[in-house]
Amino acid sequence: MEETKQKKTYGVAFAGEEETTIYNSFVKELTEWAKEGSLPESGNQDTAFYLELQQSRLKKRNIRMEYRFLPGKNQDSPHCVERKDGKYTNKMVFVGVNREICFFRGNSCKFRDKIDMILYQIITWLNDSSVNREEPYCCPNCSAVSPVKALLTGCPYCGTRFQMTDLFPKVTDFFCLDDFSLGENEMERMVKKAVIAGAGIGFLLNGLISLDGGFSLGRMIMMMVVFAFFGYMALSFALLCGLLKGSVSAAPLLARRNDARKKITALLKQFDPGFSYEYFVSKMISTLKMILFSEDRSNLVVCQGEISEDAFRDIIDAAYKGAIGLNGYKVEGKYCYLDIDLYMVDIHDGSRIYKKDDVFRMKVCKDITKPEDYGFSIRKVQCRGCGGSFDASRIKYCPYCGREYDMKDDNWVVLDIK
Repeated sequence: MEETKQKKTYGVAFAGEEETTIYNSFVKELTEWAKEGSLPESGNQDTAFYLELQQSRLKKRNIRMEYRFLPGKNQDSPHCVERKDGKYTNKMVFVGVNREICFFRGNSCKFRDKIDMILYQIITWLNDSSVNREEPYCCPNCSAVSPVKALLTGCPYCGTRFQMTDLFPKVTDFFCLDDFSLGENEMERMVKKAVIAGAGIGFLLNGLISLDGGFSLGRMIMMMVVFAFFGYMALSFALLCGLLKGSVSAAPLLARRNDARKKITALLKQFDPGFSYEYFVSKMISTLKMILFSEDRSNLVVCQGEISEDAFRDIIDAAYKGAIGLNGYKVEGKYCYLDIDLYMVDIHDGSRIYKKDDVFRMKVCKDITKPEDYGFSIRKVQCRGCGGSFDASRIKYCPYCGREYDMKDDNWVVLDIK
């Protein structure tokens, strides 16, 4: 088994200038992607792949989507959690945002959803080198010279694809979770409204009493103060009830999430000391999105199971709900098999466009004798037969020797999904 020295950092800190710049650039590019279809330059090739698939799904169904991201209610700076392996540094950068998503048919808005969320981005750096996008590079097949950025999608002269690292740093995944916290300004506004409403009720009641007993300034002030206090207490009670109600409804999901995190981490850390549960989750989300939005899954290397041709065809957007459940696992030889539930919030296009909670049960598999490769991409894999590198996003067989590429030797694959 290969071993790499791992350096791990678990603390949450404020993101630096570079992380914040990349984060904000990706948010802007994601907005432009939804509106114009241009793929985010800050995203890696796998992220670009499933966004391309989603955009194709939207066009096929004659739907236009728009994203709008506004500053969150807490007006905070992005935070960052860092994790390293021998080759890559992963930083999970996150901050509260107000996200609005709209779906149009023609000029008519058919669905709108506006919610406070925490937007997470996984940003990956290459530890030991950096690449200039404009640097000239000689194609090893036809010897034509092109900028490095052009060779990412294949030589423009002969079409040859060869193994090449993404131009890091790159956003390797992103997801949102609902933000149920109350911002400082929001809380202040709610308290003011409750106090003013209570004082107003006290003023009106004093007016009614004054019709019979005469006007008293002292009584009016006292009643306004007392009812203002009652308004504040009523708000506190309402917030407490809302919190308890949310906690009760979320408790089973949180229990499943915590149990899965504990068991999956304990299992996989035996084989890979640098295992990152956050990276594992982001990989599951991106893999699921590739499957959901693919129109032709026959050559999709991330999925080795049989899926009905019409399955998931009405899903036009998919968002992580914040939890994974573990149904079971086993280790046979060098392969680990996990049976997981992935909780999502999806937008469906049926008789109408609507939002729905979905749970996807997936059986996934990976060769666990190798540590996780944070820089892995299905768009730059290497054939185990001839050593040739190629884009496996839409083909399962090596274009050079014809050998079938089995991705579970390099990364997680889905064996079954429901």
